[in-house]
Amino acid sequence: MGGVRSTTERLAELCAAHPQRTLGVWGLALLTALVLVATTLHGLSSSYHFVGKPESARAAAVIDRAFPASSGSHVAGDSADILVVHSTALRADQPAYRAFVASESVRLTV
Repeated sequence: MGGVRSTTERLAELCAAHPQRTLGVWGLALLTALVLVATTLHGLSSSYHFVGKPESARAAAVIDRAFPASSGSHVAGDSADILVVHSTALRADQPAYRAFVASESVRLTV
């Protein structure tokens, strides 16, 4: 086998001949990777910000304006419930609509 040896073969022979150096290089590579990850992830956080104005963000803003006393109640884990009622036949200022909403609110709180 006097032919040309590949780079991989030469690297394998070098690693086999010097195992301590090989472990040292791997340790240095791991340490470098950990330092890079730690410095790269420095600015990240778990808080969220919407890009643009998705429907859920607009709905949260409407709810906060409509119910200022319970502002922020749409946050997950909060105990406040929100009932959303939509009608294609009635407007929110009509007595029949208000009566329906009041009756549903009472029925759901029992």
